[in-house]
Amino acid sequence: MYLFWTKNQTGKKYFCLGENKKINGKSIRVKQIYLGTADKIYELMHSKKDLEKISTYEYGLTIALLQAIREFGLYKILKEVLPFKIRGIPASIAVIIILLNKIIDPKSKNSLHSWYKNSVICKLLPIDASKLSSQFFFDCLRELNQKRIHRIEYRMAKNVKKIEKFDSILCDMTHIETYIREHEGNELPKRGRTRIKTGRRLVNLALMITRENSIPLFHISYPGNVNDVTEFAEVVNILEKRYSFLTGNGKKSITIMIDKGNNSESNINGLEDAGYFFVGRLKPSAYEDLLAKPLSEFKDKYKGKQNVISYSIFKEVYERKRKFIVKFDKESYDKSYEEFIELIERRKGEIRDFQNDVNYKLKYGTNNSKSYWNKKEHVKKAIERILNKNPTKGLFSYDLSHTKDKIDIEVKINKNDYDKRINLIGKYILFTNRKNWDHNKIIKAFVDQYLIEDQYKTLKGDRIKIEPLNHWTDDSIRADIFLSVLSLQIMNLFLMKVRKKGIDLSNNEILDTLERIKVSYYKLKGSTQDFDIINEMEDNEKLLYEKLKLKDRNTFSYIKRAVS
Repeated sequence: MYLFWTKNQTGKKYFCLGENKKINGKSIRVKQIYLGTADKIYELMHSKKDLEKISTYEYGLTIALLQAIREFGLYKILKEVLPFKIRGIPASIAVIIILLNKIIDPKSKNSLHSWYKNSVICKLLPIDASKLSSQFFFDCLRELNQKRIHRIEYRMAKNVKKIEKFDSILCDMTHIETYIREHEGNELPKRGRTRIKTGRRLVNLALMITRENSIPLFHISYPGNVNDVTEFAEVVNILEKRYSFLTGNGKKSITIMIDKGNNSESNINGLEDAGYFFVGRLKPSAYEDLLAKPLSEFKDKYKGKQNVISYSIFKEVYERKRKFIVKFDKESYDKSYEEFIELIERRKGEIRDFQNDVNYKLKYGTNNSKSYWNKKEHVKKAIERILNKNPTKGLFSYDLSHTKDKIDIEVKINKNDYDKRINLIGKYILFTNRKNWDHNKIIKAFVDQYLIEDQYKTLKGDRIKIEPLNHWTDDSIRADIFLSVLSLQIMNLFLMKVRKKGIDLSNNEILDTLERIKVSYYKLKGSTQDFDIINEMEDNEKLLYEKLKLKDRNTFSYIKRAVS
């Protein structure tokens, strides 16, 4: 059933419930139930005499995503690549259910059915919720073999090509944590290096996205014990081949952004020898001579941001001459300088607290405590542990006065080391083999590196939750990673669509605002027929509801027809 309005002969609006059926290929209204005017319905809702509220569901984000899935061609692709059923449900619809769940309210595989029952999708897709078990989820993963994954990914990339600029792409790697134990035959989950040493097995993920709207194009999953640096060139080569096959542009149109973690002579020279262009970043501490120039010699102003200045120079790195951009960012300097001074004061505070603590123990502590701190070498080791913690190692020296009853510590800053660190703050060194690019293009290219880092944060965040992976086979791992990347792709395509409508909200504000648009289902007492009414909305909710035409059932009715 659906709610619609019409007019009588006097022009007054009144509402009806309608039901359509396909007859000879045409959708024809076969049932119409008169409800009354809007005022009458409002009176009924608030009087609670003749109207029963059945349930309330999130509406806005679900409907908006269903629109995007059809608008950007994903539904058509899924139908054609997956023309079969999984536990009685069309495979295309099964994948869409998983995608919606990943974006709106990611749950464990055991909780998919409970999310479904509490989502408006249960009213749009009248299927048995008990079918959405963990086994249903695993069956979906099994059907998504590598051949089907590549077909879906390639065809979606073709659709993206029609609406997005492909003149510059970003490529980077990350790792995904798993809860998987050793399993015979597995190649992907392996123990590898991470900044946070959890000891868990990892799976590496390489992602290629568009620069303008951060739309994922292609991805690769590979073993977690393969270091980014050693694998970087090979992974880029695989992604580039897929990109070139799609666009026909070849390597000359690709500029690879390289973080300093992937800098090595073999990586950089290997990329260049293979015909790639790149923009990379070098450690400032390794090129102090370039940073020693006074700011008055940073003549080039960056158009993309105020108070960013730079100078260019050609210099040899990794045995080849490349273009260097040495830039200074005043905003970054101010922030980092303040943090640096706060860190110095924090270390001094830690020393004061330590001194007070030891003096208290020397005066009031146990005999064992007094005996321990009476030894000067124990005090010195403790001081050095505090002062030599990263990132202040080497910055301080100290004088220690030590007696039987008291210690006194005077902390000093090493001026040479202090001056060197101050000189590094706010300065960055970029290098490239795009020798004809000016400083604006080079800086812009590298600044955009954060775009792909943000995509990894989104994948690992509260919306999609790609980690921790908890599958036993490589094929299931690949399929689950693919579904997460596909969720990110359709979400970013949708957000691009919203931005193009001139809606001035952040990505999170768009998604959160849509989630607050609710729909309630009612029925007249004594009736078995229910109907839906959108709940009252605030200004931003109304804006999105109207701009995205969320009341237009034709934009998402395909989902119901697919299972009817």
